[in-house]
Amino acid sequence: MKKIQIRNLTDDVFERMEQSAAVNERSLEGEARFALRRHYFPDAALPETSMRDRWRQETGARLAWLFDRLRDDEALGYREPVDTARIARLSGEASPATLLECLDGRDDLSFALADRLAAAFDADAGWILSGRGTPFPVENIGNAYHAFFQPEGTTGRFEVELMRIAAGRSAGTLFCLRRDVETGHFRLGAVTGAFVLGPGMGGVGYGKLKNFLLFLKTRCGDMPLPAFDWTPAEDEEDFWGTFGQHHPQYFRQMTRRDPARWLTQMLQGEDPAGWFKGWTSDLKEIAAS
Repeated sequence: MKKIQIRNLTDDVFERMEQSAAVNERSLEGEARFALRRHYFPDAALPETSMRDRWRQETGARLAWLFDRLRDDEALGYREPVDTARIARLSGEASPATLLECLDGRDDLSFALADRLAAAFDADAGWILSGRGTPFPVENIGNAYHAFFQPEGTTGRFEVELMRIAAGRSAGTLFCLRRDVETGHFRLGAVTGAFVLGPGMGGVGYGKLKNFLLFLKTRCGDMPLPAFDWTPAEDEEDFWGTFGQHHPQYFRQMTRRDPARWLTQMLQGEDPAGWFKGWTSDLKEIAAS
């Protein structure tokens, strides 16, 4: 192995090498060897990166994906800029510098910053840090709709929009968007496995739907509950392949949903489209409540 000695190395170059060596957990000599090999053999296979380096790169890629999704889903407003500087400001950072280093895979994303990003943009900190789960949380409401509509331990006021998937394999599935009026933050929940908004359920499903409608009428009377039919795109046949992959604001785009009367009809004892065939007694009970 050959040796060389480099004299008159300027302070700025030395400091940059020292910083890069510390970030990548290499010695100064190791950093110099890495830089020289990358310069003279750019197409050659480089030594395997460390687990820390891989995590940094993967986390940076997830951040870039998240920021692109926030822009595409118009999460921060229609045609509003979604750049790193604005994201840093909204997440409480003093400057964009740390986020830029994380995006480039050169710095560690702290737990605290991941939590702030998740809180600011309705995302999931666990996914940002590890890639497990989904980028945006989705609650499987099931029969626990009380906790979704009226979260315990909170003093804020909430608005809930109810949306029925109008087509595809998941047609009839109900999902809900809860918005905190004070903060403007959203939570997405889906009612799967309990009932569907359509015909052909068994007695258990109709019973669960009746209980849900009675809850809305008797416990949520002071809460606006707008209802919509939401039509998935052709490539959104898979329910869980879409939910959790988009910011909740995506599901509020008026090009994707239409105001619907099915909730008002059922609460007044009317059958929207033959959904309650053979079970009209349930509708009468709901109307009389």
